[in-house]
Amino acid sequence: MKKKINMIDRFKWSLNPKKYIYLAKDKLGKAFLYLFVLATIFGLFQGITVVSTIGVIEDVISKAYQDGKLNFEMKNGLLDFEISPYKEEQGSTVLLVDTDKTVDEIDSLRNITVHKDLSTVILKDGIVIKNGSEEIVYKYADFGLDKVNFNNEVIDIFIKELSVIKYFMIPVIIIIKFIDMLFYSFMMSLAGMLSMLFNKQRLSYGNIFKLAMYSITAPTLLGLILPLGKYTMFIGGLILIFGINFVVYDDIIKVNKDNM
Repeated sequence: MKKKINMIDRFKWSLNPKKYIYLAKDKLGKAFLYLFVLATIFGLFQGITVVSTIGVIEDVISKAYQDGKLNFEMKNGLLDFEISPYKEEQGSTVLLVDTDKTVDEIDSLRNITVHKDLSTVILKDGIVIKNGSEEIVYKYADFGLDKVNFNNEVIDIFIKELSVIKYFMIPVIIIIKFIDMLFYSFMMSLAGMLSMLFNKQRLSYGNIFKLAMYSITAPTLLGLILPLGKYTMFIGGLILIFGINFVVYDDIIKVNKDNM
């Protein structure tokens, strides 16, 4: 084994449970650093995509505003557009405004958004954003908009602010990604502990949690092309359990050799 493990080694070995015997000997702090670097890389990729997407939406909203198509009123947390429904498309991106429907009725609009990589649907009581396989729902009331009334005069201010604020999304997404991966690692470490109990194996929780942070790599990669959702923990958990078994098996072999 190398005296020092670099980040590339950690990345390659995290995909191979047989190599977890080396990662188990790594320091816990190094595992945290690895997870943060991984979150930064994936978060940066996702953040740039989001900023680029917001830029497209910004252009669409700006054009619609200048053409006088965005006359609206927000009252008691409910939105009313003058020309609803309204649709604007640019390539694989679509902006849909339908204030005759609520967030609970989003399924009735799937035929419009399903073939788009990015869709932003503005509804009566909230917004639904779909980016690839990920869907995020925001209700106006969640932002306190049910307590204020305003109309389309704020769009001009919003567009100017958005052109600056969108770039702050990148560090926010990176931090959220890191916390998300840390949470998954913690949940998978619990599965690792259960595996140890059932098989009467012995490995400290610190080592299990450390290996869990490495085992999140594979499902994170798969998540770029497939909507894994809850299967993220399942896939990562399987890799972790296999990795633990290889670590324990390696220790047993060493003990047997010492006793010969």
